[in-house]
Amino acid sequence: MENWFTVEKIDTDTFAISEYKHWEETHCYLLCGTEKAILIDTGLGVSNIKTVVCNLTKLPITVITTHVHWDHIGGHKYFDSIAVHKAEQEWLSCHFPIPLQVVKHNLICKPCDFPIDFVIDDYQLYNGVPDLVFNDGYSFDLGNRQLTVIHTPGHSPGHCCFYEADRQYLYSGDLIYMGCLNAFYPTTNPQQFYQSVKKVKGLRIERVLPSHHQLSIPVCIIDRIEKAFCELEKQGNLEQGKGVFNFGDFQIHIWKSKSTNYDGGLKLEIDWIKCPICGGKTHNKVREDTEMKNFPLFCPKSKKETLIDVKNLTMTVYKDFFGKW
Repeated sequence: MENWFTVEKIDTDTFAISEYKHWEETHCYLLCGTEKAILIDTGLGVSNIKTVVCNLTKLPITVITTHVHWDHIGGHKYFDSIAVHKAEQEWLSCHFPIPLQVVKHNLICKPCDFPIDFVIDDYQLYNGVPDLVFNDGYSFDLGNRQLTVIHTPGHSPGHCCFYEADRQYLYSGDLIYMGCLNAFYPTTNPQQFYQSVKKVKGLRIERVLPSHHQLSIPVCIIDRIEKAFCELEKQGNLEQGKGVFNFGDFQIHIWKSKSTNYDGGLKLEIDWIKCPICGGKTHNKVREDTEMKNFPLFCPKSKKETLIDVKNLTMTVYKDFFGKW
């Protein structure tokens, strides 16, 4: 367990607790005030994060949830006090939107040096009634330290960032990070995602603390992500089914993959490749196990050619070539 988590000090009373060994590379954050402590998210749940937290503070702990996805609530089971946005209260207590079998597949789909005592067959999703249900603008008082809820839907209906005005920290959840920003699930909304990015852009921010991948990221990435969404909207691509768009150190994924059967299993499917410019069907089909690299996709409707990659029924569009032909 000790080797599973990595603890990094952000400042004297703020800590990042990370799971770098897993492909999700999750970050949870422990914030200590003079009276209380807050833990933002609990990670994958493959090892006991509470043991790490209790080694860092003896203050009473409340877990607050950026959103109810499996890689953010895995360790909720170790804590007594849980808080979540109203829009995802039922997801936490009784109606998690993805079957356990699919979650287990996602958890182990890539090689990982799991803790020796982790058994995938025993893995369960957290299910419980939160102690606190919050909305946009709610403030947590830790004692000489305040944290404000910023409701930022798009990645999920109840997704929230948390803002610490005194230190100008933005705990950005899955809204802002370096990697693939996902807005392709049935419960995501690319338009709301864009509006949420614009919402946090208006805050005074000195540091962005993301939930995945690289821990230290430049604040200017918020502007770049906002501009990327703006570009996609102008092109008519800000809706599910359009593709994965590459902007260098981040991507925006708004292609809804058909490879998951939400009745509880996984199946092999064949799907048409749709034109990322007009959304029409091309003359090309792919299977779930088809891989394409630097493929020049021609659309008979738009008469345009686009350079793409395809893997796992997911299309990545090369921005530099988009719409040039």
